[in-house]
Amino acid sequence: MNDFAERSETKFLVAIDEAQLLRFMRGKGKIGFRQIIAYSYDNLENVKFLLSGSEVGLLHEFLGLEDTKSPLYGRVHDILIKDLLKESP
Repeated sequence: MNDFAERSETKFLVAIDEAQLLRFMRGKGKIGFRQIIAYSYDNLENVKFLLSGSEVGLLHEFLGLEDTKSPLYGRVHDILIKDLLKESP
């Protein structure tokens, strides 16, 4: 992905909705998704992640935003979007 994006002079975006559910996934070698994102952040400059979810508290807990031992601590940029509601006529 990184090499392809570099050759194409672009970025490769991995977008995952309901990302808090990733906390239930563990790879065969027991490498968690947080470690994969941390590795990508540190080593793959053309790969970016966009994680969204409807359970903000669980997403923050999964990412470990407040945990200094989390592989993503200090690497995550948090954007909160308020509910998107239709305007009434």
